[in-house]
Amino acid sequence: MIKKLFIIANLLLLAACDPFEGVISVKQPMNVKSSEKSPGCSPDSDPWGCNQIVNVVIPTGDHSAKLDFVSRDQIQLNLKVNGKKKQLNLDLPKKLNVPDNGPFSISAADLGQDFSADGQANTMVTDSEIQRGWDQCTYQRNEVVCTPQGCHTEWRTVYGQQQVEFFNRNTDQKITVNFVAAAAQLSSFNGQRVFSERIYTYRGQCY
Repeated sequence: MIKKLFIIANLLLLAACDPFEGVISVKQPMNVKSSEKSPGCSPDSDPWGCNQIVNVVIPTGDHSAKLDFVSRDQIQLNLKVNGKKKQLNLDLPKKLNVPDNGPFSISAADLGQDFSADGQANTMVTDSEIQRGWDQCTYQRNEVVCTPQGCHTEWRTVYGQQQVEFFNRNTDQKITVNFVAAAAQLSSFNGQRVFSERIYTYRGQCY
């Protein structure tokens, strides 16, 4: 019987590698301050860092976008601006804590922007039934090796098979983020990402 689990622990959103893919709907031109590397700058020549702040205006309309929680102190928004691909980097002064399920809010000061972000995250995890099968594996085997000078034994890595039991864990995450300034909604992002992992409950001997 398939089990449906609703995860309530924090940080799963930040642990996955894939970004949320969706659409950002911009109601009025939205100015975003993006942290970017200065052209020709290297950390050796600039001990104070190479980042500069660039203002990017996202025009009104619906735009395909990817939202990525790169780390707990940076958010990336990838989309096309005036027909050109653009990566916007929003650095955070303190660590971001986004729940797997429930609302979250990031102030304008924490975003380093003229707008704040209010969002809702929803995560559903589905576990399949236990499955059994065989996986390829490797193990060490002591073999006799003969040359014109004589024979000796040595350990060699060989391929084999092992019996396994596992289940597939499928995760479906949805997120909605509203960007707000002066009590007016500038834009909203609706995205989703789905990923799967195999979780082993038993591994037999490799032979």
